[in-house]
Amino acid sequence: MKRHYLSILLLFLFFFFNACEDDLDLDAEYKDITIVYGLMEKTDQGESDTTFIKITKAFLGGNAYQNALIPDSSEYQEKLYVELQKFDNSGIPTGNTYVFDTTTIHNKDTLSGDFYCPYQQMYYCIMPVMEDYIYKLKIVYDNKEVTSETCIVNNFSITKPGYSKWINYLPDMNLDFNWEMPANSASFEALIRFYFTEIWVDSQPGDSVHRYIDWIKAKTTPITIIVGHEESITYATNIFYSAVANRAPYPDQEKENKVLRRYSGKVEYFVYAAGETLTTYIDVNGPSGSIIQERPEYTNINNGYGIFSSRLSQSKLKILHTDTKMLLKDLGVKFEY
Repeated sequence: MKRHYLSILLLFLFFFFNACEDDLDLDAEYKDITIVYGLMEKTDQGESDTTFIKITKAFLGGNAYQNALIPDSSEYQEKLYVELQKFDNSGIPTGNTYVFDTTTIHNKDTLSGDFYCPYQQMYYCIMPVMEDYIYKLKIVYDNKEVTSETCIVNNFSITKPGYSKWINYLPDMNLDFNWEMPANSASFEALIRFYFTEIWVDSQPGDSVHRYIDWIKAKTTPITIIVGHEESITYATNIFYSAVANRAPYPDQEKENKVLRRYSGKVEYFVYAAGETLTTYIDVNGPSGSIIQERPEYTNINNGYGIFSSRLSQSKLKILHTDTKMLLKDLGVKFEY
């Protein structure tokens, strides 16, 4: 029995000391590591469309969360050379090269996120983003060159709900939410949002609080993308009423007491289509349900880390049917219509 315990102890020590062989050397020579985040998206802006790319650097030493709050720790102080070159689908250059400049955004959320705020340096370029082309990214810093490329998610339509401007959520029904699968897409997120307004105690004429509830969220990753064919989800209308009843009233009763009445607004259907590399990046870097915590690093940035890909979103607005508005009144959460 003692020999048995001794064998287990020796085996444990063997794995323990072998697991420590790859410990990070904090005294290693400094190495610049470029981090890139960029998503190209075709919009209705045409020639006036703006593409943004976030470029930072990795850092070592001290408390990472403290350092992240300091712009100098993760932001290049020198202006980098950043360009996009446009190629056709066969890889032949079109002769179009777009050079990026720097700008500072001023509205980063100050209440969430681990990085400095509210100011963020971004690289941007006013340029058209076109389907059926490949865009190749090049970033130059001293003698270092960072590259990547992406194709563009093509345009698509939401097909269901259809052309009717009204939507009626009769109880105990299942409805379909359908959209076309576009070229260069790999996964989709579907969302249904309900808008409403509130009138509060002592509010002035014309004053109102605008709110919304996202009551359906679903992700789909088809095994095969067949361009033009439809992808869909099915949802229960009862979820709408449960979501409104539970989430429209404020958890703080004192705050809820200030609401005199609520008015229903429109419902908006959203579909977000992600390119293949973006889909892979999200899947690899998302939360793992496995007991194995270590996961492979995924990036499509050459000589750096991050993601450069494409996405596209579409939406469709619907007006709530009178029957649905009357059912909202019956919920007892202060809806007038």
